[in-house]
Amino acid sequence: MRNLLILAIIVAGGYQLYVRYQAYATAAYDENGNPLTLLFTFNGCKPCDDARTLLKKRQVDFEEFNVSDGDAQAEKMKAYGGGRLLPYIVTGNRKLSGYNKYEMISTLAEVHGQKLLTRQEQKIMNTHFDSAGNPRVVMYATQRCGYCIKAREYFNDEGVEFTEFDIDKSAVAKRNFKALESPGTPLVYVGYRRVDGFNKNKLDEALAAL
Repeated sequence: MRNLLILAIIVAGGYQLYVRYQAYATAAYDENGNPLTLLFTFNGCKPCDDARTLLKKRQVDFEEFNVSDGDAQAEKMKAYGGGRLLPYIVTGNRKLSGYNKYEMISTLAEVHGQKLLTRQEQKIMNTHFDSAGNPRVVMYATQRCGYCIKAREYFNDEGVEFTEFDIDKSAVAKRNFKALESPGTPLVYVGYRRVDGFNKNKLDEALAAL
């Protein structure tokens, strides 16, 4: 009887730890509900260095885990949903694989607010929200871009209202597009959330967060 009681206590304790760990691994928040930022890196990884530099420059507090240091760090990253692509960033309930400067900046702003944006970035990002502060769907595009046509068709088929900034017809749109350092068109924002090119899965995910 005593052995059964001990076993029951061990199982119950293990289950509680499992539940707490699983909840923790879903997102990164402290005990007060404030978002944390975790950076998973690897030795000799230039994009990892870039991500670290960006976080420091934007004065974002973060905890770094170098998976080169051993299995424990790699297992921690895996528990947060990370794969093989580094850097891997977890900030609040958002996760990023690899390094895309402005995708990372936009994600950090979504979680931590506009305070980490430059004045120019704040001015641009303000156009991605309506007067009540609700996120808008905006697309930087050109008329001749094939993937822009696909994006327009996608929005129309899904019944999604969007604002298009034609970078060939508007000097302001072209300037903002260049400032956001996109590799090409279309460049779509849903509020802060950024999607480079026409990527249906990422667009679905971004629109689901509206």
